[in-house]
Amino acid sequence: MLQERLGLEKFVTAQMYYSLVGRGLEYEFQSFAQYHNMGILVWSPLAGGFLTGKYSRANPPPDGTRFAEAGSFVPFDKETGYRVVEALSEVARRHDASPARTALAWVLAGPPSAV
Repeated sequence: MLQERLGLEKFVTAQMYYSLVGRGLEYEFQSFAQYHNMGILVWSPLAGGFLTGKYSRANPPPDGTRFAEAGSFVPFDKETGYRVVEALSEVARRHDASPARTALAWVLAGPPSAV
């Protein structure tokens, strides 16, 4: 409304964090974007690298890495994240793909306004 009042161009896209461990936009922004005919450019669909499958409970981030030193690049519950990675890895194995490729495919298969 402010854009219209000031004679500015309307927003047509928003760059938002979205991944298998960060699905907040489904509840907070997706319906707004659809209502206003806005696209969503997904940012960090691999949750800063966590969804590549390289980290697990048995293989935590080594000292000196971004995850070990500064916390995760994007916020998410680690225990939930590990459960997601386990399921993601199983689906990836069944489709002869990497966890990263499977996580990206999930984002791309999502709602049309989320890509």
